[in-house]
Amino acid sequence: MNDLAFKVNNWVELTTTDEKERATACELQITTANESLFMVEDLRSQSTREYIRVSAYPLAVWLVENYFRLKHEVRVTDAFDHALSHRLSAIGSGFIWPNIDFSADGERIKVTVADSTKTGISPVFIRGNTEPFWISYEAFDSAVSELIRSVNARLDDRGIPSHYLKELWQCVASEKSDPLRQLEAQVGLDPEGRSEELEFWKDLAQKYGEAEVLSLAGSASKLETEALFSAFETRQGSPSKEIAALQKHVRPPQSVAWDLGAQGAKMLRQYLANVDAPLHDIPFLDSFGETPDLTVSGAISQNEEIKILLRSAAHPKSLRFEKARLLGDLLLFQNQKISMVTTGLEFRQKAQRAFAAELLVPTEALNKNLPSSGEFDDDAVFRLADEYDVSQVCVVHQIRNRRLPYRSQLSD
Repeated sequence: MNDLAFKVNNWVELTTTDEKERATACELQITTANESLFMVEDLRSQSTREYIRVSAYPLAVWLVENYFRLKHEVRVTDAFDHALSHRLSAIGSGFIWPNIDFSADGERIKVTVADSTKTGISPVFIRGNTEPFWISYEAFDSAVSELIRSVNARLDDRGIPSHYLKELWQCVASEKSDPLRQLEAQVGLDPEGRSEELEFWKDLAQKYGEAEVLSLAGSASKLETEALFSAFETRQGSPSKEIAALQKHVRPPQSVAWDLGAQGAKMLRQYLANVDAPLHDIPFLDSFGETPDLTVSGAISQNEEIKILLRSAAHPKSLRFEKARLLGDLLLFQNQKISMVTTGLEFRQKAQRAFAAELLVPTEALNKNLPSSGEFDDDAVFRLADEYDVSQVCVVHQIRNRRLPYRSQLSD
């Protein structure tokens, strides 16, 4: 896992009317593994450097004001509003900031660096200097804490009060573990924000528990969830003994989403004594049919019973993949009583997809079916898709994720 650092290389002189910004003017470098995330091209001096000349104070305030959303907001409901609270270039304050985006998935934060937009007016152009990478919540907290400590120390040294930043950071520190703050962020709200959607999730949390709801709100909308739980009310439960028996044999160690899902699927296939052959039936879930007009699938476990609902799928192979994803959630997240399968990018949803892909098209099958030419082609993909009863997209996804050679006529 990578680290992150906001490094103040030097305090510098700056002409501005705001005394806090003037006192914290600096040469700022943002790094991971001591490598700068960007390169500044100074168009006037025809030179390059690895730092920007800005004020650290607005950066510190922006990080603290958006702290909960940066760490917990996964689902994008408003692209413009999301950019304001997740993209460094939104800070403004009269400075040119690098185009760095922070996107959480419920377990980690993805840092993406893109080139700035060339306007013909700006005297500098900031070029992204690294591929997207992931940092832990701990690494993010450490980077933010160190920057705020540095900014507050600088203001104290210059005799300038910084009550707002200090009090705001103290407030954030005291509420880091508050489920309500996490829930607000997951629905795209700032602390103490209010919305009809937030009230819906709070009511659901009172009924089913905060831990259950916090793992769902980041990947599903209010309308989808309302429809699913309304359907649960009339659905007959089934004994959960069969799924409980499978759970005993699928306990992969905690890992990143794709590895957690893949390892879980391999454990299930080992238990089923089927390492690489096509899996014609999805264990436990194959007997369940679709529910008309439902847009998400889900399950809820109560009193040794489980209720299963499967969304209306346009194609049998889509339904088959959906069943595999739901099975994956039931096996990988055994401490959760509620499962949902959505289009979200939250950690659980990514782990589900990895589980389903590995379960339906195992890596062992790809290795065994690698053509004599040493690379997969379209014919091999079509053949595997038919044999394993999955979409061609699923096969290509597995080939590429396993870094196996693949050449398609469509890309020639």
